[in-house]
Amino acid sequence: MGKDMILTINPGTTTTRIGLFAPQRGQVRPLLEETVEHDEAVVAGFASIAAQLDYRAAALRAFLDGVPGGVRLAAVAGRGGMLCPVPAGVIAVNADLVDFALHRPVYHHASNLGAPLAEAIARGHGCPAYIVDPVSVDELPPVARVSGFPEIPRFSFVHALNIRACGRRLAADLGKPFSELNAVVAHLGAGFSIAALRDGRIVDSSNRMEVSPFSPERAGACRPSH
Repeated sequence: MGKDMILTINPGTTTTRIGLFAPQRGQVRPLLEETVEHDEAVVAGFASIAAQLDYRAAALRAFLDGVPGGVRLAAVAGRGGMLCPVPAGVIAVNADLVDFALHRPVYHHASNLGAPLAEAIARGHGCPAYIVDPVSVDELPPVARVSGFPEIPRFSFVHALNIRACGRRLAADLGKPFSELNAVVAHLGAGFSIAALRDGRIVDSSNRMEVSPFSPERAGACRPSH
């Protein structure tokens, strides 16, 4: 294709979704999308999610090698993994972030490969690597952290990437800046997140790992009986 492009990487349990986008007047235009289906037996054979890094990176390189006209990357963006609390937005990937995502994540999940894969591909193309709006985005104000038990305050663990993307789309449809949007947004996937946005910030949400509604792959909040 011979032009500067942005590569996006979304690692799932047995898939890696890939997208190529062209920057255009402050926006991005989709060019190519593919979902790589990984053999479940092969994935299950790895000792850990971190051990899949080279295997998945090879699949990404094979995809890029097959793009007609070649690829010149301006940046690579990976799905943010299950990290410690971070601000919303775009976060530059460095060695510390890669090490944390691979070896000390809050939870073990394939999305933790987003930053390491982005860094591996970006390194080979001489461009920067980023993650965007990981699930650990935490913008809760003090009042939203009140739990009823002072020693265990509430925290945010939410499908921030999709929540904020839907919020931006809604703001565009309403003809107003995202930074002025007040709305409730629901992410309904394998897990659910219900979030309140005030002035574009996620000011309250159902913690997707602890108190979310039951969903196709999660039982929701479970409490022992007394």
